[in-house]
Amino acid sequence: MVIMPKMDFSDNINLIISDLYEGILDQQSQNKALHHLAQLLGSEHVALTTWNKPTNLTHIIQSSGLPEACTSAFQEHFYLLDPGRIFVKKISPGQWYIDHLHFGKKAMNCCEFYQDFMKPFGFCSLAVSPIVSNVESDSFIAIQYKNIPKSQKVDQLKQLSGLLAHLRRALNIQSHFESIKTQNSFFQASLEQIRLPILIASGDGSISYVSTLADTLLSRRTEIKMVAHSITSCDTFNRKLIYAIRLACGLNGPKIASGLRVGMNSNTALHLLITPLPIDHQCCYQTQQNMALIVIQELSSPTLPKKILLKQMYGMTLAEARVAIDLIKGMAPKEIAYEAGVAISTVRSQMKAIFSKTGASRQADLMRIFYPILSIDTR
Repeated sequence: MVIMPKMDFSDNINLIISDLYEGILDQQSQNKALHHLAQLLGSEHVALTTWNKPTNLTHIIQSSGLPEACTSAFQEHFYLLDPGRIFVKKISPGQWYIDHLHFGKKAMNCCEFYQDFMKPFGFCSLAVSPIVSNVESDSFIAIQYKNIPKSQKVDQLKQLSGLLAHLRRALNIQSHFESIKTQNSFFQASLEQIRLPILIASGDGSISYVSTLADTLLSRRTEIKMVAHSITSCDTFNRKLIYAIRLACGLNGPKIASGLRVGMNSNTALHLLITPLPIDHQCCYQTQQNMALIVIQELSSPTLPKKILLKQMYGMTLAEARVAIDLIKGMAPKEIAYEAGVAISTVRSQMKAIFSKTGASRQADLMRIFYPILSIDTR
């Protein structure tokens, strides 16, 4: 049997830090990190808790193995009785609230939280440190002890400042990933609601999104050549397509939309609209680069009216879409208001919404982004 050398405190901390970062995408690694930390500190349990500020509710979001009954009792009632809540709010990140030092042993013996909650579940003492704080919530790490920790264990807590910084960063990154996953599911659903074949591409021709309709279309049409999720420059049309994508992504200067047609026969021809995707759109946010939206149409298929196309592509209302089309035609806000029979303030409000939804900042930007839409027939 091989006897593993005993690791010192800093080696254990480094191992825990590694597990914390692996825990961003793997819950078991985070559990392992908390369990390892509990063992290192001679504690029974380590828990991550969060306090929701708007609701004033506290939840245990992760623990090294707290009994379910303990977790439920704490979240349902006893968190309100925890005297440490007042002290912890005054503790800076990296520092610790240690109950027998801050609250006092005598006060603990008379406190309902300790007598009715801590002791029945086999705990005697608690140490808490703030981790992450934002507008919505505060997160903490809590160490539970069976007995009042001796000075040596208290000193160990003070050596955890580096670990707490990594824990804070890991939780922030984990929250970011969770946000991306959540947003991405909504994002994909909203794209699928666009009843047109669409692709999203980056400036090098890499495709990051293919709608269901586009996937079906490309399975029977061979004009757009792709290898390993990238458009290849194997012929004149695909080279033009890549160039159009680069223009829409602003790689050669300002972002410019364009339209392409392949095939002369109206029964078989394809029309492609390549337009910039707003920088704050989810795909841009995930990749941190400009992206292009490619709308594919078979000219033999019934084409959506322009205002419906804008409504589906950019989430405009029909009224906003009508204003956008008039702006593309070069009409002034005053003319648009007169034609629609509305106040000019209404048109300006609609323009503000259009700019927000498209990422444009002025009428000239709209002209550049949407001009190719004018070439789409509205049969």
